[in-house]
Amino acid sequence: MRSSRRIMIALLILLLLTGIVLLLTGVIIPRQKTQKAMELLSEGEYAEAYAILAELGKNDIIIASVNERADALLEAGDGDGDGDGAYALLAELTDEESRERRMEIKRQQIRDTQEGKYFTLGRYEQDNKPGNGPEPIQWMVLARDGDRVLVISRYILDCIRYDEEYRRVTWETCTLRAWLNGEFLNAAFDPEEQLLILTTHVTADPNPDFAVDPGEDTEDKLFLLSIPEAEVYFHPDPYVVPRVGINAEERLKQGAKYEANPSTLYCKPTAYAAARGSIPRVDVFKGATSWWLRAPGMRASSAALADSYGLFDTWGALVNCDGSSFLYGVRPVMWIDLGT
Repeated sequence: MRSSRRIMIALLILLLLTGIVLLLTGVIIPRQKTQKAMELLSEGEYAEAYAILAELGKNDIIIASVNERADALLEAGDGDGDGDGAYALLAELTDEESRERRMEIKRQQIRDTQEGKYFTLGRYEQDNKPGNGPEPIQWMVLARDGDRVLVISRYILDCIRYDEEYRRVTWETCTLRAWLNGEFLNAAFDPEEQLLILTTHVTADPNPDFAVDPGEDTEDKLFLLSIPEAEVYFHPDPYVVPRVGINAEERLKQGAKYEANPSTLYCKPTAYAAARGSIPRVDVFKGATSWWLRAPGMRASSAALADSYGLFDTWGALVNCDGSSFLYGVRPVMWIDLGT
């Protein structure tokens, strides 16, 4: 009898202890942690607060807080008024509503950017300090067509070969095209950003100075400018586009003229791009360097360039850069869809 009573008492004590533990772990401790997280939010310690809330599964509070901070940034002008701060904040969230709001902020930013001006989209290593992560990419608006916007990177983002082998190639078959639409696309843009980039019919424009087969048209998200496109967007006056036979003295004069004008072919590489390619000294003018165009050069194993002076080099360079460490720059081009 005493044994049965002891067992009953032990069971009651066990049930009581279990109830206390459940109360602590299920109610009291979560409540204390929630209160702590809310105090941290009020103090601006967002990272620590969000970590606690995520542990508690209170994602609704995190979403509300991030959106509230984004609203405050937008109402305050968001630094330079471009929406990048709010855009970066909303990138932390994975719910569909926040993702769509983030992309609408970016669409509006692009709508507000005039031709020849810049906005940011995507991230890529640029300062050559991988430890601090990739930097936002700046894009220059070249043209508008309804809800479509044509853009080119403000800086040379990388230095690589037009093709990894010395061979007869076209834009259609070169390894640079595959790199842009594969490795670079996935490294620079998250899935939502990639949805903004249109698949474009890219024409196989010939080199106007040399009768070299330019290959077939392609369908690409990212591509390079052709010579005719570069003429339209950078040098409407053909007089300032001497393609071949221009002497070094004249190139220096033209380079000095273009240096201060961002709407020319004159372009500087990022620190990362410059470090990636041992750029030949003769191809550098006041920090600028040559970058690839998608047209063939004087022969099928070469590709045309925009040179460091801001001029066309239709003779071009060997597609594999003669197998040396001398590499030329890449300025990606793309059409962006602003339609909803």
